[in-house]
Amino acid sequence: MEGLKEKMSLISIIVPVYNGEKYLGECVESILEQDYTNIELILVDDGSSDKSGKIIDDYANKDKRVIAIHQENSGVCASRNKGLDNSHGEYICLIDQDDYIEKNYISYLYQLIAENNAEISLTPTARKFTKKSLKNVEDEKFKDKIEIWSGTKAAQEMLYYNLRIAPWNKMISRELIEKNKIRFDVRYFGGEGFLFSIDCFIKAKKVAVGHKQVYNYRCDNPNSGMTKFSMKVIDSSVNSQKTIREK
Repeated sequence: MEGLKEKMSLISIIVPVYNGEKYLGECVESILEQDYTNIELILVDDGSSDKSGKIIDDYANKDKRVIAIHQENSGVCASRNKGLDNSHGEYICLIDQDDYIEKNYISYLYQLIAENNAEISLTPTARKFTKKSLKNVEDEKFKDKIEIWSGTKAAQEMLYYNLRIAPWNKMISRELIEKNKIRFDVRYFGGEGFLFSIDCFIKAKKVAVGHKQVYNYRCDNPNSGMTKFSMKVIDSSVNSQKTIREK
């Protein structure tokens, strides 16, 4: 963060929560322990029937940076939209409740934006894991490769599946989102991140791309929509791509 200390923008991190008591603590702790501290963490409980609602309330009572929101079950898109509607940060990040982030996730993505005057920063991939004890440690000899893309190129790379089609590997200008009235399409519960990301890319002039693996993606959650087979999710993903084609 050398050279950026004089301008510490507020970063909003949005986490949609639904029956996530098993992994939620690990996710939230990884966010609150970031080396970049000027954050607000918006936890949106989507009508959970487990202890998730109490967990997020407990965090909000312990840390003034945490905002706990409760709503009737409306789906992940509505939860993320609720987070966006209640955010105040200059930049937005979206995290899934069963994943966790490296300590430099926020500072790394913010530095990519600040040093390259970009509206979006991202990493193309994530580190997959099954147990935190098995996570990889970044190679000290790793040399990052920073690329600057147009928004059009970023959209093309995602459409060709060279980028993870998810919202959680990015930091996005809130001004870009609000100016263009971009929200998650509540009709979809599969492919919704794909559509949201494309909407952001096609409105962006500059996207900064780095290759550090700062996001950890859980592969052993049996309740995850990306783990269990569902024709409804597949149909939703197909329909979301039809929407992209029509834009």
